[in-house]
Amino acid sequence: MTKKITTYFVFLCLSGLISVAIGQNDTIKSLLLYESYPNARIDGATVYLKDASFNIIATTTTDTGMNVNCSFPGLSAGTYYVGVSYINKPWGYSNSTDAMMIQQHFVGIITLTGLPLIAADVWYQIGVINTDDAWAVMRRFTHSIPNFLPWRPDDWVVNIDYQVVITSGNEFLPIYTRCYGDVN
Repeated sequence: MTKKITTYFVFLCLSGLISVAIGQNDTIKSLLLYESYPNARIDGATVYLKDASFNIIATTTTDTGMNVNCSFPGLSAGTYYVGVSYINKPWGYSNSTDAMMIQQHFVGIITLTGLPLIAADVWYQIGVINTDDAWAVMRRFTHSIPNFLPWRPDDWVVNIDYQVVITSGNEFLPIYTRCYGDVN
C-alpha cells in the first residue's frame, strides 16, 4: 500500500498537479576569476542573482575570499542566473600579442571562441571582429588612446548570465571574466 501511495505522489508531482515546497536554506556560492589567470580572484565586483523569469532578486559585492568570494543564501530549489554587472578594476592584461591574435581571427588563421571572442570586440560592433579591433588594442596597449569607446560602461566583459539549477543543497559556480582586448 505504501508503494502505491508513493508512486501516485511522485506521479502527481511530476505531472505538475501537486508541488512540494522546499525550505529556503540553499545557497549559491561563487568565485569571480580572471579566465586566463585562474588564481586571480576579483574583488569589488557587483554580482547579481536573477530568478527563472530573469528578474534581479539580489546583488552582492565580491570580496577577497579564496574559496568563495560571494554567495546568495536563503534560496529555494529552482533555476537561477548569476552574472556580473560591474567590475571596479583598471583595464589591463592586453598587449600586442592580443592585437595580433584578433587580426589572425579576422583573416581566418585562428578561431576565437567564448570569452576571448567577446573580449575581441572592443569597438562593440556585436559579432563583428575586424582590423579596427586589433588596431584599437594595439593603440590602447601603447597608451595612444585612453579607452576603447566613451560609451562602454567599463573595460570588462560582464553581463553574461550563468544558469544554476538548485535541486537541494548548495551550488558552487565559478564565474569567469576578462578585460576587453585580452584574447590569449
